[in-house]
Amino acid sequence: MSAIDIFGLLVPVTYLVMLGIEALFPARAFPPIRYWRLKGFCFLTVQGLLATLTPLVIPEYWLAAHRLIDLESLGVVGGAALGYVVVSLVSYVWHRSAHTFAPMWRLSTRSTTVRSAWTCRVRRCSIHWRRSCFS
Repeated sequence: MSAIDIFGLLVPVTYLVMLGIEALFPARAFPPIRYWRLKGFCFLTVQGLLATLTPLVIPEYWLAAHRLIDLESLGVVGGAALGYVVVSLVSYVWHRSAHTFAPMWRLSTRSTTVRSAWTCRVRRCSIHWRRSCFS
């Protein structure tokens, strides 16, 4: 088995290991949601397929012609490291902003499968998620 095969298996194996740990040692009680493990596995599969197949569909010459910054001088390892830092920073900023600005919170909660009536604190206002997201 090559290193590429091992790295390709890290995401699904990590998902399954964490699913088992959560089943054995739950951090807290969540409201029951029908088929939530199946939903999680399906979303993981779709995300994996999209992340794997999308780069194969877009031609390499087109990507090279439309890049914003030429960073080929960094090499593969440097580019991967910089890419990880940038993606992590963007994800962090999005996450913190979603907890700070009510419109972003509403956008981020539309995709959740939580079916309970929980409240969130956004800028000192308590917003009921069903009323704010689906009205």
